[in-house]
Amino acid sequence: MTRACFSVCAVLILICASASAQDTAYFRDCEGCPEMAVIPPGSFLMGSPPDEADREENEGPQREVTIAQSFALARTEVTVGQYAAFVNATGYEAADQCPNSVAQRLLGAEPAIGNWRQHFYPLTDDHPVACVTRTDALAYIDWLSQQAGTPYRLPSEAEWEYAAREGGAAPAGTAETLCRRANTADEAITRDATNWEFPYTPCDDGFGMTAAPVGSYDANAFGLFDMAGNVWEFTQDCYAERYPDSPTDGSAYESEECPRRTVRGGGWINGPGTQGGDGEHRPANRGRNSPGMQFDNMGFRVARDL
Repeated sequence: MTRACFSVCAVLILICASASAQDTAYFRDCEGCPEMAVIPPGSFLMGSPPDEADREENEGPQREVTIAQSFALARTEVTVGQYAAFVNATGYEAADQCPNSVAQRLLGAEPAIGNWRQHFYPLTDDHPVACVTRTDALAYIDWLSQQAGTPYRLPSEAEWEYAAREGGAAPAGTAETLCRRANTADEAITRDATNWEFPYTPCDDGFGMTAAPVGSYDANAFGLFDMAGNVWEFTQDCYAERYPDSPTDGSAYESEECPRRTVRGGGWINGPGTQGGDGEHRPANRGRNSPGMQFDNMGFRVARDL
């Protein structure tokens, strides 16, 4: 049996076993591939209502999105070790400069240029990879698809929010829930950063910057980790200011002119909202970046069709 055939057959078995969000199936397509969770189909309200705390105008108007088919989403963000395996196997020259270092400014480090292998704090293979461009992420995904014998991709913005909402409403959380499920700006960052002057979550998870290993916090009902915090995550979509421009079938919004792409989830530098809750870690919150930009608080996770 070929690797690709084995992968498809295994996934079919896992889909049958996945009857609900509470009975999620997991699989890997190959040794070294990210562990994937089967996300069941469903409908949900995408975006936030006008009265949601810390809501931004680009989160609306709310509209119903229907995801008709199951899909798979990686349980964690792609790690430094997983990305290194790709670079070592292919010789790919990822962007080797990361001038947009949030950590450097916070730590008061001497001016220097980091990259995905080395930030301004110690990295291990279990940290989420960051300081990569969207082009770098897509190169990894192409290689991963070849290794697995099945095509991977970035999740659409709708798929990402549906998964973050656990298929339902998943209202914004409190500071207490944020501490349990996300690596955010909390008391740990005030120890590491020499010039932290912003709000922080009133808890201490021990990670001032990115957290390792990925998956250190509570998983959601779909078995996904770090859907809030750690690093922002690329999605496939071109950034649109208002949702009527976007599909309602769960697919990505694309445009011939696409100067910015949508990112989701918030990162380790983002603190609580104005009322002590999720703020930028809310499922509806949207960010945007130029595809060539790199930050040490931005990474990605992979998805694929089933």
